[in-house]
Amino acid sequence: MIPCTLRRYLRPYHKHDIKASPRFGQYVQSLFHSVKGYGKKCWAVSVEIDLDYAVASQTQSDEEIIKNCIEYLNTPPKSKYGKRRRRRALYGTFRAEPYRFWVKRPEGESPYIQALLLTGTKENDKFWGDGPLL
Repeated sequence: MIPCTLRRYLRPYHKHDIKASPRFGQYVQSLFHSVKGYGKKCWAVSVEIDLDYAVASQTQSDEEIIKNCIEYLNTPPKSKYGKRRRRRALYGTFRAEPYRFWVKRPEGESPYIQALLLTGTKENDKFWGDGPLL
């Protein structure tokens, strides 16, 4: 697993609104006919993943990096109540492999990964919008 976080995502019309709560991605409204069960059992989320790309890319390929990041994001945080209460992953559970991903290298910033991840939850408070129904 590679320690990583999701970047905050502000909608364009909320950029100057300080009170608007930032979220960490957006449900994609496009139709993915090649994905079995899309719109009924799974939905796509567009996210940007922050990580130490320079260190990770020395030993692993891009496909291995994204799979390890998804595995890290799917692990639930440790419960502060001990074993009495089972925790859920912060952003829901993503499929082990992304639908598509790109490595972005903007000038003056550290590289990050932009990805379309498939999830089994139609609505999540951490993401803008909700998944389309078919």
